[in-house]
Parts: sequence; C-alpha cells; structure tokens
Amino acid sequence: MDLIEIEKKISSASIPELELVWLPKIIENQTEGEMKKFATVLDNGIGLNRSDAPYATRLYYQVKSGKHLDNIQADRLRKMLPKYKRQYQHRHTIFHTHPISIHLSPKTNNIYTLSLF
Repeated sequence: MDLIEIEKKISSASIPELELVWLPKIIENQTEGEMKKFATVLDNGIGLNRSDAPYATRLYYQVKSGKHLDNIQADRLRKMLPKYKRQYQHRHTIFHTHPISIHLSPKTNNIYTLSLF
C-alpha cells in the first residue's frame, strides 16, 4: 500500500476502523512509560509526536474502556493520523496477515455492536 492510499484510508475511516485499526497501530509504537505519562518522551520518529501524544493516548484509553469515539473526536483523528503514514506503511504486513472484518448492527442508544472474526 502506498502512502497516498494509506492517507486516503485514514482520512475516510469509519469510527470502528479508527478504534480498532488506526489508533491502536500508532499507539503500539509508544513505550509503556509514554503511555502512562500521556506524553512522548523521545522525539525519535516512532509513535506519536509530543503535541499529538496526550490527546491520542487519552482517546485510546477511552476506547479501551468501552466508550466509543464521538464524531468530533473521530474527525480530529482523521486529520491527525495521516501524518504517521510512513509508520503505518512500515506495519503494512500486519494488515495483510491479520485482516479484520467489522460488522455493525444497527445503532442502539449510540452504542455500536462489533464482531471481529
């Protein structure tokens, strides 16, 4: 997948795709210490930069706790995450060897029901 294609996929990602694929894949590059501090300690081109780390890490923990992204949060991630397209490209083999299917049931009280297989 080339960089332009990755950028387009992130920019048009659904909320479940952001929650299950794009946000976790970039967060996985943060160290445990950075995750606990909600900050980037080393500006080494791996993981999030200093300005994005607090917000993206907070959203990651929000999703991990079971609370879905709202539209405003999703839009901000769609604008933020494309700058990390080279890191996603590097991890591209993960998308091919471990495909994720997302099936949404109708929304009930603004909660998505997801099944992965």
